[in-house]
Amino acid sequence: MKHLQDSRPDPFRAEMKIKRWIMPLSVLGEAEQELFNHADCIPALKDGPEQFSFSGASAQHQGSRRSLRMRTLRMFPVMRRLGKDIIASLETVDRNPTKPKEIVTDEFLREFEEQAYSLGIGVIGYTDLPREAVFKDKAVLFDRVIVLAMEMDKDKIDAAPSVETMHMVMDTYYRLGQTVNVLVDYLREQGYAVQGGHPMGGQALYPLMGEKAGMGYHGRHGMLITPQFGPRQRLAAIYCNIKNLPSAQTDQHTGIADYCERCGRCISTCPVKAIYEKPIPHKSGILTHIDGGRCFQYFSNNYSCSVCVKECFFNK
Repeated sequence: MKHLQDSRPDPFRAEMKIKRWIMPLSVLGEAEQELFNHADCIPALKDGPEQFSFSGASAQHQGSRRSLRMRTLRMFPVMRRLGKDIIASLETVDRNPTKPKEIVTDEFLREFEEQAYSLGIGVIGYTDLPREAVFKDKAVLFDRVIVLAMEMDKDKIDAAPSVETMHMVMDTYYRLGQTVNVLVDYLREQGYAVQGGHPMGGQALYPLMGEKAGMGYHGRHGMLITPQFGPRQRLAAIYCNIKNLPSAQTDQHTGIADYCERCGRCISTCPVKAIYEKPIPHKSGILTHIDGGRCFQYFSNNYSCSVCVKECFFNK
């Protein structure tokens, strides 16, 4: 996949290089558009779910300009570090082999999983791409998905909301994003065609894919609840062309689902009452219980909040 700026005049390319170095996410829209324009891409359904914008939530904050400026300056180093990996996950698809393998052996899959666990991955699942999970106006390249979960530190979650919690959450995003890119390179070196899905943002709803992959059940707080970590994890994905990935067992977490329906602790403890008991229907057919604008505005302005993760019964 040829990058758009390669065919532009030298001054434009120089400006883009500087811009990319200062704030990698400034070219995110361009990188995603290139993926969307790829001949083999799988685009979202017409009524695909909307992807929520962290930056948009922050911009809606009614606080002072000074507080907004201070938050921006505080997050700049973190977002620059994360941005480089997000862009890399999109722009490296042109490194896929021209004649990729499509079948894995059991031995190779065990080696891949051992590699993932050694890098800090806690749970791995496999699923066909649920098309309804792809965000509106986004696209992915392959219809098989490896879903990855990385645990977040319990003591720091239990301190939420706090600066300590925020730093841990962002560090987990960073470590998981780097791990995805390492595993993507590993699969390419072995002859497979893949696309990385970074944990921050991404092209699709990860909790839905994690549930389809048999990893757990997504609670009313919108996060995947796994037997290993409860809701205390971040998710990412690797989209691939591998045809014989294991089939998921999706009926093994009914106990989590039943308890979640009776509990409601995330609803009662949410600081801004952004979690509803009754689901909100969307055009895509997906049901959610989250008021995204209210939730993420508070999340953005209160150290990545994480109160619903802390208070969830399955974190206890």
